[in-house]
Amino acid sequence: MTAVPAHPLIVALWRRMEQAPVASGVALTAVGAIAFGMLPLVLGALYDDGVSPESALLYRYLGSLPPLLLWLLWRRAPRDGLLLSLAAGVAIGTGTIFLFRGYAALPASLTVLIFYTYPAFTLIVGLVFFGVRLEARTTLAIAMVLGAAALIVGPGSMEGDIPLAVLVTFGAPLGYAFYLSCLSRLPVGTSVPLRLLGVNLGACLPVVPLMLLEGGSFTLPHSATGWLAGLYLPVVTGIAATALIVLGASLAGGARAAVAGASELMTALAIGWLLFGEAAHWASLAGAGLILLAIVVSATGRKAPGRRGVPPAPPGTSPR
Repeated sequence: MTAVPAHPLIVALWRRMEQAPVASGVALTAVGAIAFGMLPLVLGALYDDGVSPESALLYRYLGSLPPLLLWLLWRRAPRDGLLLSLAAGVAIGTGTIFLFRGYAALPASLTVLIFYTYPAFTLIVGLVFFGVRLEARTTLAIAMVLGAAALIVGPGSMEGDIPLAVLVTFGAPLGYAFYLSCLSRLPVGTSVPLRLLGVNLGACLPVVPLMLLEGGSFTLPHSATGWLAGLYLPVVTGIAATALIVLGASLAGGARAAVAGASELMTALAIGWLLFGEAAHWASLAGAGLILLAIVVSATGRKAPGRRGVPPAPPGTSPR
């Protein structure tokens, strides 16, 4: 179980949640995932203000570092797991570069559906790099998400020059697969803020060199809406939503948290279809259904033995 600060109000709330752990955990995970599902709307406001995808990445990861560093100095927490968290951050930072560029070049619904092929990439990375054995249930889940990817990138879902952008966007689920693989091997007792600090710091490492190589410049929003969107990235997605998902998974367990995490997918799709006026192609709808079914199938397998003192990794959520 995740350690909880000793503040009386926090302790009281935590004890109340422990009285109904499953319902509380599912609710926390769903709220955190919905916050990530709002990214198309947030990034759209930033891009309209002339903010580049790389600058938006720095808002998200670099902006969350000061409060986390202050916490580390205040608590003087053990540093065990920091290096592995940094490696996970490099992986997710690289993947998020591709994700944000996907949002800039593709319809939001198509981008998020491509990202949700990450369960297949995660299983493949585990098999190839870490020798994780595949069960029949997980093999079926891989087939489902690959079939969904084939539907998503089929002729009915794309027009014009989109196929090249689609291939680039597939770097996002690949980076997330390495991110999950690193996080799943963190030492026992690694605290949530330390994990967030390592991940956010490591994610900055691929972004800054990319900006220098491409001759890009750090851009700031020029409207009140843009500034609010810029604050949303570090405060909500960089710290709060990820912490909610970690706590929710520790209460409800990885399988139920995975199903609750699908609320991110439905939120992003709803934004794309309802607010951005994007067409709901039958292929995209079928792909969304297959991805949700694959998450459920993989989540209802045998529960992996968790390490004492460490909340189980939520395999279907998205704490990027």
